[in-house]
Amino acid sequence: MNNIFEAIEETKDFTPSDFAEAERIYKKTIEQHQDAINKDTKGTLERIYKITAVKQVKAEKENNKKHEIRLGELIQLPLFPYPDTTRIISNDMARSALFAAIQGGNRKQLKKELLATIDGIEIIFTGEQLNQDDHDLLMQLVHIAKNKPFGEKITVPANTILSGLGLGKGGKDHEELKTKMERLLSPLIALKNTRTKITYYGHIIDKAIQDETKKHWVYNLNPDLRPLYDVTSFSLIEWQQRKALKRKDLARWLHSFYSSHANPYHYSVKELYRLSGSTAELKSFRRSLKIALDLLISLEFFIVGYIDKDSDLVSIKRNVKMQK
Repeated sequence: MNNIFEAIEETKDFTPSDFAEAERIYKKTIEQHQDAINKDTKGTLERIYKITAVKQVKAEKENNKKHEIRLGELIQLPLFPYPDTTRIISNDMARSALFAAIQGGNRKQLKKELLATIDGIEIIFTGEQLNQDDHDLLMQLVHIAKNKPFGEKITVPANTILSGLGLGKGGKDHEELKTKMERLLSPLIALKNTRTKITYYGHIIDKAIQDETKKHWVYNLNPDLRPLYDVTSFSLIEWQQRKALKRKDLARWLHSFYSSHANPYHYSVKELYRLSGSTAELKSFRRSLKIALDLLISLEFFIVGYIDKDSDLVSIKRNVKMQK
């Protein structure tokens, strides 16, 4: 059906709703300028108002298109290819006691607890403490969901998750996975980056469904989690190294902590003790730290790693080949 805008070239990609919107804008303009139009015997103003209405609709379409592209960039994990031998970690999470260097039996129930973090980050936590096993699971879930919008349902066989974690596939393993999923779903977290002024409120995993018959999991990453993984806020971690550190809580915490540093600072033993969330006595922590540093050297994550006797600072040198 013909319309009043058919002769205007800019309307060649218009949909019926676009024409309807342009007509609405045009009629409103006509009403507002009726006296001037009555005096315009050549109809020049009417032609101008038609073109103006079309351009306004076209500009709005372009703005919406740009917004959708930008929104897509914001809610997806990094689109560049990265090796399957690595996993993505959020720097803000890794540089804190959010995933503490503690064993499962040492977990506590926390209520609005301000966790230890580096300068520039604040984390307030309510729920059962998380540890490095929980961090491993999050890394695997994020990896499975890479290149998909946060919030989109991810369906994955439970065995795929277990295999990625280096775990078995028996009934006990499935029950352990269920328990870990419940832990990631439960805590309430307020995580603020005081430099970027971005605060995340909510749960790490938005929701999850377990299909015991088909042995599948369906889960959603919370879309509000996306800013914690933007181009300046994430690091890559060597996954085989990580799996070789199974049940080595402090070594795993150091592995993720130093993976988030391109040029690591010299942290004191007391500062690492605080940041790791360790519940051991400081003297015992220092012994465990020496063992963990030696272990990470043996895995070639560190070239050098030791505690300076005079300053009590931890001096490390990363293996450049392992850095992103």
